[in-house]
Amino acid sequence: DLRLALGLAESVSQSTPIAAAANELYKVAKSHGLSDEDFSAVIEALKAKK
Repeated sequence: DLRLALGLAESVSQSTPIAAAANELYKVAKSHGLSDEDFSAVIEALKAKK
């Protein structure tokens, strides 16, 4: 799970900008009701941000 990886990275003061950006896209996808979808939800989230 991406959130677990981000939490672990934070606990050891490691920067993870790509993972953080991906997590933000997942949040956008979730806000558009796509939380039950697979990785394609990220594409839909990107389309919605335009």
